[in-house]
Amino acid sequence: MILPAARLSRIVTKELFGQPMRIRTLPRTLLIVALHLAVAIASQAQGLNAGTVTAKVGGAPFSAVVSIAALDDKGKLALSNLSNQVQIQVPKAKAGKFEIKLDADGGLIDVIVVLKVGRRIISPVSGSLTIDALSASSASGRFEFDGKDVGSESPVKVTEGRFEVRFTGK
Repeated sequence: MILPAARLSRIVTKELFGQPMRIRTLPRTLLIVALHLAVAIASQAQGLNAGTVTAKVGGAPFSAVVSIAALDDKGKLALSNLSNQVQIQVPKAKAGKFEIKLDADGGLIDVIVVLKVGRRIISPVSGSLTIDALSASSASGRFEFDGKDVGSESPVKVTEGRFEVRFTGK
């Protein structure tokens, strides 16, 4: 049996809110409910806010919330977020400085740092990442590099890069 939209709307809203609503107010009400749920989930779900990555990209401030931060059994440090604004990976992570290296084809070797700024994807050409502190539950450090906009090959300098995270899923 297929229900008319107006009747279905009254049934759904009565189940959700305990009273019928007019169809005009339903989208607005559902949007408000969705926003409240998103805020509640983001504030309580540890995996959605593991820390931050900040930097200056071409002199402009950059900031991203880290959604996933992990240190695996082999010592690989990995930081990311749900919208792929930041990707940092360091194999065999330990406190200290790591040089960013490229292979013959220009691909990153070992240390990976990629930032998405608007529609631009910024990848290093040379530079370093330093892990200042690393424990079983958290990591912090800094990075700076001469990079490029992957789409246009334009040079981009990334300075004052910092990360501070607590590991998710522990």
